[in-house]
Amino acid sequence: MSTMSDGTPTADDRRTSTRRGLHRDAVEAVGMRIVSGELAVGATLLNETDLGEDLAVSRTVVCEAVKVLAAKGLVAAVESDAANLFVVLTARTLKPDLCVVARADTEDNVRKLEVAGADRVISPYSLGGRLIAQTLLRPDVVDFLEAVMYDESLHLFLEDLVVGVGSSIAACTVGDAGIRETTGANIVGLKHGDDVLVSPDADHPLHPGDVLVALGTRQQLEELEKLVQSPDAV
Repeated sequence: MSTMSDGTPTADDRRTSTRRGLHRDAVEAVGMRIVSGELAVGATLLNETDLGEDLAVSRTVVCEAVKVLAAKGLVAAVESDAANLFVVLTARTLKPDLCVVARADTEDNVRKLEVAGADRVISPYSLGGRLIAQTLLRPDVVDFLEAVMYDESLHLFLEDLVVGVGSSIAACTVGDAGIRETTGANIVGLKHGDDVLVSPDADHPLHPGDVLVALGTRQQLEELEKLVQSPDAV
């Protein structure tokens, strides 16, 4: 990243940073329309020009957002578990490294879809049952999590970021990395392999490939993204 002599980012850097934030917002806007059902299964997106006008962003931002959506993976959520199983098997055969998330209507079929190659399997009925139970037992916690995840007026977001090889924090502990002091974001969780830590201790080491779960504003999370990136990705 280039800077002026006094350390201030150049105009080009500021435009690049702004565009990254805009295309991420566009990705989230389209993604929320898919999740909410506004864009049904099989529906066709608006063309780039119309979508840009609809989201109040440029065609360049729309192009970047579409690339991100296309790279995110496949969601198998068609009319039956049998059909989802076929979609998962086909997708895994055509593109082995594709991230595949599948829906299962029954708990009995969760394992079958996992064996077929789904990276994650979601059972809406099981998930809904757990949410109902937690709402009864811990209503304030559920309200907080829903506000953080879905209430855009708070301007707070949860994001998962991977520590890159050779990044400035890859050989540090959580405390030495100075993430809160440098970016303002809070690390609320850390995943190392199959191990998941909640609110990791300051002396916990960070390794390349670790996944940080962070809470912060969009700007704070963008600063953290720069911090965890590999040098060749900056």
